[in-house]
Amino acid sequence: MSSQQERQIEFARRFRMIRERRGFSQEQLSFAVKLDRTYVSAIDRGERNLSLANIWKLSDALHVNPSIFFVDEQEFNEFIAQLPAPCVKAGRKPKTYSAPYTKWGI
Repeated sequence: MSSQQERQIEFARRFRMIRERRGFSQEQLSFAVKLDRTYVSAIDRGERNLSLANIWKLSDALHVNPSIFFVDEQEFNEFIAQLPAPCVKAGRKPKTYSAPYTKWGI
């Protein structure tokens, strides 16, 4: 895997965590930023190389500074720890993460 792909996957992991912590589905966020849901899904999977304009759009909708996607791991983990845990719908289990998330200590 190239370093570019690794960076995209790391961006995707952070993006997805923030999106879920903020309580947005892919569809809700795509509507808020006027992007196609499949585009947001591709971001979640690390398959999109985003423009600065789209990073700003998404950051604004998620109420975060765009720099949070690029800080070191410790600072990112401290930021995530401050966000409220996502709500769990009745009858559903909380989302748990498996590999590759454990690679980053989450």
